[in-house]
Amino acid sequence: MTNKPSPRLARLRMLSVWVTAIEQQSKVWLPLGIGGSSLAELTFLAPLCGISLLVFVATGIMVLDLRAQYLWSIFWSVGVILVGGATFTLRRQFRQNQSRGWVLDFQSRTLTPWGLKRQDTLVLHDGCRLSWEFFEPGKSATFTCTLILHPGSLGTRILLTRVTLLRGSRREEALVDECLEHLNRRLGLRNFDPVQSR
Repeated sequence: MTNKPSPRLARLRMLSVWVTAIEQQSKVWLPLGIGGSSLAELTFLAPLCGISLLVFVATGIMVLDLRAQYLWSIFWSVGVILVGGATFTLRRQFRQNQSRGWVLDFQSRTLTPWGLKRQDTLVLHDGCRLSWEFFEPGKSATFTCTLILHPGSLGTRILLTRVTLLRGSRREEALVDECLEHLNRRLGLRNFDPVQSR
């Protein structure tokens, strides 16, 4: 029997691999989201919850002694179609989210959008700034930090990547700091103070 890594370790490994790529590779992928597994979990939970609900309702129908053959056929046909449709929709949305983001080329200092509508390739000049914005919702076990590009125009902000971190994980917070340091160093940009949001 193999021991599966805990979600905490899997999340930490994914984040550390991404930061290492930013430090070493000539081009790096900046996905729109890292560590947010809610949609992925729903993709697998939807069929389980859907079938459980169907069995529960079927039990109720049996208790009420509604055993007409046509009723069973309609019930299971509609139920399976609804569960399958919900699962397919969630899975498709999850794959779309995973394939949307930016390709950062350190040599040409460009950000090329991938799967993003109404976005053009951006050239990072010396007036650009990168910063993290932190969002800490209530008493959640996680919090979100968003990598923001400030291209220099007053008030202009472009969301690059949203990272979900475990609250209280110093290692994950350190990796986020390293990420910004590597980006600024390799792109020749000045540090920009992070923004705390609540």
